[in-house]
Amino acid sequence: MKNNNRNKNEQLQFPSGRTIKRCKDDAKALRKASKETENYLSYNKALDVISADNGLKMGWDKAVNYIIKSAMTANEFESKTLFNKLVGRVGNEQSNFKKRGIS
Repeated sequence: MKNNNRNKNEQLQFPSGRTIKRCKDDAKALRKASKETENYLSYNKALDVISADNGLKMGWDKAVNYIIKSAMTANEFESKTLFNKLVGRVGNEQSNFKKRGIS
């Protein structure tokens, strides 16, 4: 189950528009490129650099948690908005039935 959630989260986007999955790939490439220089970056450090480059100047773990929470908040807002629209639509239909004298 945890792996399934991880796959869902990889499609979420940083403020730059790049997905988590693509940013992980970028971090792997950055780590590999840094092996040939004197400034070697571990994968974790490369993830932090990629996070900052894509609009969230915080550690990778904090950035991903922020993105996940933001997506969950947006989904909750959309669900509430849809629910309110449906409730309003039902209320309008009931009002129209009363106006027509239909019970």
